[in-house]
Amino acid sequence: MNGQDLEIIQQKMHKSMEDSNLNAFEQENLYHEKIRDYEIAVSKKIMELRAEGVQASIVEKVAKGDPPIAQLKFEAGLADASARASKENINIKKKVFESIENTKKRELG
Repeated sequence: MNGQDLEIIQQKMHKSMEDSNLNAFEQENLYHEKIRDYEIAVSKKIMELRAEGVQASIVEKVAKGDPPIAQLKFEAGLADASARASKENINIKKKVFESIENTKKRELG
């Protein structure tokens, strides 16, 4: 492989990293939206339960155990995992990019 081939590969990797950065931002944004939705739902449920006379000491646990709210928490967890995977993908691409850069330096001096 010559220097020009390595440069082409590196340019493609750079574009791929830019795309991955955008994806990571979107995944992180989705995660925070899911957390926001979950927190709002928990707060509303707590207020409903308190109005029904549920004891303050257990109201939060009861609210978080409500199936629709538990589903929101689950979705937030999935969004978090996806955001973390996107970030790890970027780190892997950085290492490949650096490896290509090191190979170019060795090959071309």
